[in-house]
Amino acid sequence: SPLLPLPPSPPSPCHPPSLPPVESKRNVKTLHLSQKKKKETKKKRRKKQRNSRNENDNKDKNKKRICKKENMHIFRLDFGITPGSRIPGANGFTIKGVSDASPEHDNLDGHNRFPSEEDAPGFRAAMWNYFVAMTTLAERLSQVMALGMGVPRDFFNDDLQESHTSFLRLNYYPVLDMSAQSEERPLGISPHTDAGYLTLLMQDDDCHSLQVRNRFDNMWHTVSPVPGALTVNTGDMAQIWSNGRYYAPEHRVLANTEKPRYSAPFFYNPGYRTKVQPLDTCVDAEYPLAYSHVYWGYFRWQRFSGDFADFGREVQISDFSVLNTKLRDEKRVAHQDEFMQTFDGNQKYSAA
Repeated sequence: SPLLPLPPSPPSPCHPPSLPPVESKRNVKTLHLSQKKKKETKKKRRKKQRNSRNENDNKDKNKKRICKKENMHIFRLDFGITPGSRIPGANGFTIKGVSDASPEHDNLDGHNRFPSEEDAPGFRAAMWNYFVAMTTLAERLSQVMALGMGVPRDFFNDDLQESHTSFLRLNYYPVLDMSAQSEERPLGISPHTDAGYLTLLMQDDDCHSLQVRNRFDNMWHTVSPVPGALTVNTGDMAQIWSNGRYYAPEHRVLANTEKPRYSAPFFYNPGYRTKVQPLDTCVDAEYPLAYSHVYWGYFRWQRFSGDFADFGREVQISDFSVLNTKLRDEKRVAHQDEFMQTFDGNQKYSAA
């Protein structure tokens, strides 16, 4: 099958007037409006039930090192594809006129919580249009990556294009006051790899705060944005499928002391029931089998458990390593098959 057409050129720069910053404590969204409007919006958006797209940052143990002493809060909004928005065909989803809180949208990642049209005219439609463009681009890149792994370009259609569980995140990092600081520059986001297949990142051209760790010299290097271009990160699932030929880089974000930073990462993730394992075409003498199979739904659930529920160490793909038995976690390897027998991706995350 031919490659998908390229999507329209993404808007630039990173913080146009039509995209107001969004405030959250792990995605309890509040637009930067007047104080009265802000309170009204917060009240309307208060979490009534557990929703992994609307958890509080205080429950995220991996964010404890992030500018706590400096009282810096990172504002963000997540939204993504849901069962209630998924239909067969182009881009895999449509926009329905039903409430975000409707049970038909329930899924492991949680339901969306857009601000109302009254609070943010045109915001929802603009964001979905951008989401469609990023989905189309990610699909094309996944086809090219499939060819690089020695399989047909449509190899991942079932696991990605037709069943992907992707989401878009809007980040706003305010300026950090360093007047009382004497040590090294604090972090806006701690070091991590992206868990999914592929990340498409629109950076703020004015702020160079993203850094990537070079795996050969172990040094951190600043990723300077190229105007009009997107930054592409390979995710953990691509690293497993390719048996390490595609590498998921560790990266972090420094707190900025001069100007605020905006970013919009799109996380292209597999379907929850997808079984990710090294392809036969990627295993040879130079690249011996490196990983056991991993179910994306289990990996995503475990990542939520590490982030929000503080259930021990956060899951990593090294837990499923075949080559490094010291890093391998046999309990997680054995538990995931049992977990998937009763797992329902159309239910919200629960630590129970």
